[in-house]
Amino acid sequence: MIQSETLELLEWPRLCQHLATFTATKLGAIAAHRLQIPSTRAETIRLLAQTQEVYKLETLVAQGLSFDGIEDIGDSLERAELGGILSGGELLAIATTLAGVRKLRRTIDGYESEYELSVLPELVAELRTYPELEQEIHRCIDDRGDVTDRASPKLAGIREKMHHLRDRIDTILRRILQNKANAIQQPIITQRGDRFVIPVKAPQKDAVPGIVHDTSTTGSTLYIEPNAVVNLNNQMRQVQRQAQREEEAIRQALTEQVAEVKEDLEQLLAIATIIDLATARARYSLWLGANPPRFTEPDSDQVMTMRQLRHPLLVWQQQHEQGNSVVPIDVNVIPPVRVVAITGPNTGGKTVTLKCLGLAALMAKVGLFIPANDPVELPWFEQILADIGDEQSLEQSLSTFSGHIRRIIRILEAIDGEESGVILKSEVFMKSEVKDVDGLSGDENKLKVKTEKLNVTEVDDFSEDENNLEVDNLSENDNKLKVKNRNLKVKDVDGFSGNKNNLDVDNFSENEDKLKVKLHNSKITEFDGFSENENNLDVDDFSEDENKLKVKIKQSKERDADDFSEDENNSEVDDLSVDENLENSRLSPTLVLLDEVGAGTDPTEGSALAISLLQHLADNALLTVATTHFGELKALKYEDERFENASVEFDTNSLQPTYRLLWGIPGRSNAMTIAGRLGLKQDIIDRAQGYVGGDSEDVNQVIAGLEEQRQKQETKAKEASELLQETEYLHQEVARKAATLKERERELKLAQEVAVQEKIAEAKAEIATVIRKLQQGPLTARNAQKATNTINEISEKYLPSRTPPPKKPSFMPKEGDRIRIPKIGQTAEVLTAANENDELTVKFGIMKMTVNLREIESLDGEKVESFKKSKNVESQKSKKSESKSKETQSQVTSSGLAVRTSQNSIDVRGSRVADAQIEVDRALSKAIEYGLLWIIHGKGTGKLRQGIHEFLQENPLVERYELAGKSDGGSGVTIAHLKI
Repeated sequence: MIQSETLELLEWPRLCQHLATFTATKLGAIAAHRLQIPSTRAETIRLLAQTQEVYKLETLVAQGLSFDGIEDIGDSLERAELGGILSGGELLAIATTLAGVRKLRRTIDGYESEYELSVLPELVAELRTYPELEQEIHRCIDDRGDVTDRASPKLAGIREKMHHLRDRIDTILRRILQNKANAIQQPIITQRGDRFVIPVKAPQKDAVPGIVHDTSTTGSTLYIEPNAVVNLNNQMRQVQRQAQREEEAIRQALTEQVAEVKEDLEQLLAIATIIDLATARARYSLWLGANPPRFTEPDSDQVMTMRQLRHPLLVWQQQHEQGNSVVPIDVNVIPPVRVVAITGPNTGGKTVTLKCLGLAALMAKVGLFIPANDPVELPWFEQILADIGDEQSLEQSLSTFSGHIRRIIRILEAIDGEESGVILKSEVFMKSEVKDVDGLSGDENKLKVKTEKLNVTEVDDFSEDENNLEVDNLSENDNKLKVKNRNLKVKDVDGFSGNKNNLDVDNFSENEDKLKVKLHNSKITEFDGFSENENNLDVDDFSEDENKLKVKIKQSKERDADDFSEDENNSEVDDLSVDENLENSRLSPTLVLLDEVGAGTDPTEGSALAISLLQHLADNALLTVATTHFGELKALKYEDERFENASVEFDTNSLQPTYRLLWGIPGRSNAMTIAGRLGLKQDIIDRAQGYVGGDSEDVNQVIAGLEEQRQKQETKAKEASELLQETEYLHQEVARKAATLKERERELKLAQEVAVQEKIAEAKAEIATVIRKLQQGPLTARNAQKATNTINEISEKYLPSRTPPPKKPSFMPKEGDRIRIPKIGQTAEVLTAANENDELTVKFGIMKMTVNLREIESLDGEKVESFKKSKNVESQKSKKSESKSKETQSQVTSSGLAVRTSQNSIDVRGSRVADAQIEVDRALSKAIEYGLLWIIHGKGTGKLRQGIHEFLQENPLVERYELAGKSDGGSGVTIAHLKI
């Protein structure tokens, strides 16, 4: 089959082997080795969804999914169903598998909401892990697979009896060993055939009468069962048999419990294998650095894009087998291109490119990611068919050319099979053996239908009585209805008479998938298996006058019907032309890969055949990629927009291939250049160059010019990229230096501030001197207050630190910014700005997630201040600022008016409370012009201070009062602020 041949040609089994190394269970490895290719796009989408969800868990969760304890219990389940008795090890494996799958399900359910899983939870939703069965197995079977004593009281009693017998045998044998020490070879007790024996010297065997069970290799030692323990050994043997029967009964009971739930356990095992395979796909994709594919519609104008595509087998070879570095290729197929012709030198990478494309399409179909840069977009190919390599065979008498042609024929047959107008899918017509339905007329009239790749299918037994059919005058001759179409062989319908037995066929049932055939003067007979939807078949218009049958089949060529009756009752088939507007719908969703198309024969005929073949594939296949050395194929691009050229690059300076794939430019074979590099004589090359001809040389010169121009453009693009990187580096350097300058400027300002503070300190010292003089002279406190205010104004003016610096804007990520998530160590891109809950959506790799502002930081490590926090902080800052302002104002006022003189001070230390209150009242009246009064009452017991405070609290002249600072007396002095 060409599909299986293609898998071998593309080395798909090797990739499956690599995938199997990422599985965790034996069944998963087997499934990976036998990886099935999905036949529907929906199945592929489902597999990709599984891979993506496991990929998400593998990248975000430290441990990922665990498959510990899950084993291959399929054979055990089959034996249990057939009535066999499972061993303790098999039962233990079933218990550990149940526990392992239960743990796996809990892990998936635990991450369902956090990581928005849907496919995996749906897989495990209906699993039944039977914890009661697992507990029962563990109760009866220990970790070594042996039946435990607690499995049943009877077994416990039997084993207790065994221990008792063993002790008795041991006691008797040890006594013999002591009494007959001279005859004993070694003082040990051993077993031979479940019988307890002792080693006795051969010459002294009569010293220990008993049964000889074995001898040593030298014959010097006899293993004798003394007569004293023969009866006990017999009893031990019987008890052991009882224990074995009881153990077997326990294991049989457990096996029956397993057999009762066999179907559920098989489903459990299948789902565990599916998840293991999905995990292997995700881990393999992660190891490859691959990205998920997105499937485009075949009839759309979407581009097939795979940038920096790497061959997965070469990546493995590089990593595990010390191979060469992998050169990625770019794939960019723009509609309406249907055929890509890759040209270039030998050993340039053309065949590797074909295999890489084929493997990428297969990987996408089975749910694997593709090792290419995001985005990866390609159509879903229903078939991937390849003709790669040489199928030359002496055994089969195949030359290189005939081998290629035979394989291409199988490829075309597979494509044509996709376009078949009539596909029989019913139970009757899908069988490849003959089935008969007799009795249409009581004779052996049969309906014979012969299709391609099917044997004759005969439908018998439609009796006239059972089916209420009235069929008259059936001819005994071979009256047949023969229907021929492009994809079906002859269909024969026997036994219909030719005299006025007109036949109407109508009314295809879309719901019941049946063909209803109405015969004149009869009821309706239904034939299963013909669906109007599936087969696109319309049958209508039976002419009653001319006895003609007209058959129309959608999207098919003309069918001929003849020989309907013995007379001239011929059938006619209307010609239904194919609508040219349905070209895209006719295209088979197939990827065809052809290596050296048309090679192995005369170049002129080979190129003509290659052109015709590629044009046919352009009409019928979705995409064809072919490698060739024929120059005529390079010109197809300029004649038909469905063709495109590509080439593998060749470095003419080093005379080595670069393995890069260039699009839009045909390649040169460079045969002369390579031959010269390999050492062929130059005169031979020059003579051959003359045979090539001027036209070919001109074409090569044009191609060389295009390649040179492309290389120049790539060089300029590379230089522009390097310039951009250098510009970004310079920008970062400038930003760093600017930050350094700002820091230096800040340090200079601080130094200037220190200098100013020193000057102000000097000024304050001078002011203190002035104040002391004021205290000694008649000057009032108001004058001192004015002086102090002036000094404070100067201080505020010249101290930069008193001016609050502009608030540094906090880091707030915007859409498109790059941020870091320290929790998982990933750099991500912001997709949406933060909402009122301080949450924003980010993307890293293929995954999107919602994170809180607290969980992210800038690339410089700057944390984000949330909206809520900033509002609270601002309100708190405003409150603190107000209180600080009041406090400062209070301190300034205090410091301004707190110039103590003899006029605004009173000392009441040593006075009684009542006397002190009177003196304070007088002093308050005199101190109104000063605004405050210093009351020196001392510390003592605090009674005097308390009495004065109570007096000040009630006095109408006092606005407020407070204790003086530590430098002015602390709690021994109270300052009363008066109302002015």
